[in-house]
Amino acid sequence: MSIPSTPVADANNCCISLAQQGEYTFCRGIMMERMIARVKITTVRILIVSIFLVGTAPFLPWFAVSASAFEDGECLECHGAQDLTVTRKDKVISLYVDENVHNNSIHGANGITCVDCHADVEEIPHAESLNPVECNNCHDEAAEVISDSVHSGESLLTGKGAFCKDCHGSHDILPADNNNSRLYPLNIPATCGICHSDEEVVGSAAAVSSLYEEGQHGISTSKGMLGAAICTDCHGSHAIKSVAESDSPANRDNVVATCSKCHVGANEVYAQSIHGKSYAEGVEEAPTCVGCHNPHSTLRIDRDEFLLNTVETCGECHHEPLMTYKASYHGQITDLGFTRMARCVSCHGAHDILPAEDPASMVSLERQLDTCRQCHPSAGENFIGFAPHLDHSNPEKFPVESAVFGLMTALLINVFLIFSVHTLLWFIRSMFEKLKGEAPPHLGNPSGRYFLRFNYYHRITHFLIFTSFVVLSLTGLPLKFHDTGWAKLLAAALGGFEVAGILHRMMGAVTFGYFAMHLGYVAYLWISGKMKLLDILWGPRSIVPQPQDAVDIANNIKWFLGMGPKPKFNRFTYWEKFDYLAVFWGVALIGLSGLVLWFPELSTKLLPGMVINIAWIIHADEALLATGFIFLIHFYNTHLRVEKFPLDPVILTGRIDEEELRHERPMEFAYRRQDGSLREIEATPPPLWLRNFSRVVGWTFVFLGVALLIGMMSAFFV
Repeated sequence: MSIPSTPVADANNCCISLAQQGEYTFCRGIMMERMIARVKITTVRILIVSIFLVGTAPFLPWFAVSASAFEDGECLECHGAQDLTVTRKDKVISLYVDENVHNNSIHGANGITCVDCHADVEEIPHAESLNPVECNNCHDEAAEVISDSVHSGESLLTGKGAFCKDCHGSHDILPADNNNSRLYPLNIPATCGICHSDEEVVGSAAAVSSLYEEGQHGISTSKGMLGAAICTDCHGSHAIKSVAESDSPANRDNVVATCSKCHVGANEVYAQSIHGKSYAEGVEEAPTCVGCHNPHSTLRIDRDEFLLNTVETCGECHHEPLMTYKASYHGQITDLGFTRMARCVSCHGAHDILPAEDPASMVSLERQLDTCRQCHPSAGENFIGFAPHLDHSNPEKFPVESAVFGLMTALLINVFLIFSVHTLLWFIRSMFEKLKGEAPPHLGNPSGRYFLRFNYYHRITHFLIFTSFVVLSLTGLPLKFHDTGWAKLLAAALGGFEVAGILHRMMGAVTFGYFAMHLGYVAYLWISGKMKLLDILWGPRSIVPQPQDAVDIANNIKWFLGMGPKPKFNRFTYWEKFDYLAVFWGVALIGLSGLVLWFPELSTKLLPGMVINIAWIIHADEALLATGFIFLIHFYNTHLRVEKFPLDPVILTGRIDEEELRHERPMEFAYRRQDGSLREIEATPPPLWLRNFSRVVGWTFVFLGVALLIGMMSAFFV
């Protein structure tokens, strides 16, 4: 090493420079100058102290005097350099000491010098490696306590344990009541977070720091609320123990007492509940405060996240009730993120949960009606016959509801099975014809001559039907498939289920409206004499099923299988008649059951409470049947089969090409030509705006229907 030639006046700078290089030997000239100066100073000090001791010895025989070997200023000759560092175990550590900070610290203010803590400093410059500061020389009681805590062990340099300075600081220690102190209550979360936000240091325990910041305790602390719970309130300070240890404040046996230090009222109520009594009796499954409230990310009970999470929290212990709740109207809407709906705590309570046999329980026979009236203020005595945890798979407990569910399930399965086979056979036969070049002639050669198939009434009615139906599907299917991602996204896109509920009820009213309008139209045809009642109910112009339809079904299946010619259809085919009757059937079942669910209090004033459960089963299953049938079977029959693909606009334009009429409905074409009514229904071609309107509307609803169908099928098969 080359030693620079430095004047005596720059000796300190040289020392610092050499110390920064990790060298602790100094040039001889500089050392001699410093040693001479130190000897002079020390000689004078010894002389003064000796005179003082000799003079006071007779009066203070019992007093022992000790003086620091070195002044703080001497230490600061090196440690006053801000860039003085050392690397230990791959960590760069600053050796800089701010004199002002130290002087203002609790140690500096009380005259504690450098060598009082660094007692192994025997000379300056000192040895390269010093022993750790022994805080227990003064703080023996705290040291004894911490030696048995989770923080005992090696320093953070090894990633194990914590030294006093890691929490208290080193040269900057301030009283705990100083708001700049690391141990000031509002600063403790940040102090603990030095380690508990670093996964390399404390592993998975690092997550607790961010969780605390997001929780209500952390939010309150960040806002300057001194009463908010901080780390030491729940875990202690020097005596921090693992949660598994019996004497830890956070141990399961002690956590209720720990929380009750702040939450006195809640604890008093909890102690009288079924949970609290079970806990006091030592039942291991009994929930404690932290069983329901996350200890670090504790949320305000009025926050949506907390309100929605309570269901899953209760379900961690109450598995079967959770499943039946999620299958109910209450549970499905809650699962979609709607908070103003009955949840576990709404009916059973929170801290005050009692057994159902207890008259004071919210679900006891004595209090059930009052509990229901929290949301249904006009509910009558019959209302409590409603089963919020209906299990239709349990015929012993719910015989009527189980029977209704069985019938609806059988109907759904058989309809889909029969018509799916019918559709598949039709698709195969149509594709076979197309590949052979035997496609219907009207597909490529329209005549340009049009006939009116549907008048304004028919078109307006059908527009109301498919508009209301699609909106009902968009707002209703998310309930049925509430546990899927697409359902949650759709409900949110509709503005939340409150908005979706309003839209659903509005479209329900439209459904009753067009149903009433159709009945009125049929009555008008009869009363006005435009159609005889017999013609409405029977004959070639009637949409009511007749024996000929059974023959057409058999002949069509033969054609599907290549066993016969394609049957000739009249004004309405058998599948169109089925669609028509399905509307009557659907409006009756879905409409009436929907009214019960819309007005449950009024319904149960006349009928038993189980009618709500029955209505829920019918409404859900019939809606599933209707949407699945329309989007799969009806869309294929009307728009997606070879003869119609990609879209049949006739229901909006009202017009059908002559070639299409000849091929699709030869019987109608024949009898109209025979009785002269064919000329009466001749019409002009649909204008361009109407054709474009039909395409936009048609494709929009076909796209929405197919998208919903894919979502429904994915829920069943994925």
